[in-house]
Amino acid sequence: MFDLFVKSPPASNYSSFFSPDYFISRARFVEQAERAGMTRTSYPIAAKGPKGEMLSIDVARLGPKKPEKTLVLSSGLHGVEGYLGAAAQLAFMQRMPALKPGKGVAIAIIHALNPYGFAWNRRVNEDNVDLNRNFLLEGEVYEGVDDSYVELHDLLNPARPPGKINAFVAKAVAQIALKGMRKMKQTFSGGQYEYQRGISFGGKGPTESCEIVKANLSSWVGDAKRVLHVDYHSGLGKSGTYRIFADRQESDEGFKKLARIYGADFLEPWGGELSYNIRGGLGAWCKERFGSDYDVLCAEFGTLPPILVGQAIHYENRAHHYGDPMTPEYQAAKKRILAAFRPDDEAWREAVVSRSLAIADQSLAALLQDD
Repeated sequence: MFDLFVKSPPASNYSSFFSPDYFISRARFVEQAERAGMTRTSYPIAAKGPKGEMLSIDVARLGPKKPEKTLVLSSGLHGVEGYLGAAAQLAFMQRMPALKPGKGVAIAIIHALNPYGFAWNRRVNEDNVDLNRNFLLEGEVYEGVDDSYVELHDLLNPARPPGKINAFVAKAVAQIALKGMRKMKQTFSGGQYEYQRGISFGGKGPTESCEIVKANLSSWVGDAKRVLHVDYHSGLGKSGTYRIFADRQESDEGFKKLARIYGADFLEPWGGELSYNIRGGLGAWCKERFGSDYDVLCAEFGTLPPILVGQAIHYENRAHHYGDPMTPEYQAAKKRILAAFRPDDEAWREAVVSRSLAIADQSLAALLQDD
């Protein structure tokens, strides 16, 4: 059995699990996996880091090759959000030497599903693709954009760098007043497949990271009959709070079972009160590929108000495509994206790592108790 009662690091140490960049985060992941006696595999991608460095998706695994159940913890699907996920993974792995694999249970930890975005402090990959809009289901095509996105294209994606003064927030507030926050959130974040330099672009085909996952996920989970997969994210919701999104309807018995594991107040279906509907999500693809007993739980930790998170994404996207890295405006855009997804606030970091560990422990306990 896994010992769920191994003493965790004191709360004052939780913020130390955050790393200053992708490369240090990866090095710490590799070192901790080796200390924990985990089997580790690296999957390099073609894109390089800011100084030409190698980038890779790294997977550490513990337990039987053919388990009955598997816990998966993944980070960095949205690049820069990997800071939080990697910190949660590192904190969990620190306890691994004291954990004994239970009969039929395996653990797989995936570091940086989007290593380019993590290394370059972008949410998207080297082709501007949002990977959580890239996992289309069988028969779906990489085409389409909502009419509301077309209407707001010039506001969302102006073909010029951000200036010293920008009216995005004022214009966005006006649109929210006109259309409502829910509609604007859906338009901004739901996904589109036509504007390759635009926000929430889902790609024109499967990305390299997507192909790596599709080719290898079955070996990572070991074709387990039951999988709980926690995918860590940041940026949505009130600062320091969290919500877990599941690819199930509230009326579904599977959703009710998940609510018993994680708490009904913290679980909601995609498109619920806080979230929005997405196409090309990792969770839906996993369920189609592995069946209804594979659940991807998007553990989302809040940071800034939605309008400021949207502003940060908007500024950074413009700076990346049209800006000069040597200008103050470009640097300011990069600072905004970090503030939106990796706040430099020790209290926030303490809280989110602590809660991330609790979610991992809830998941593992559920698998061990034959949920």
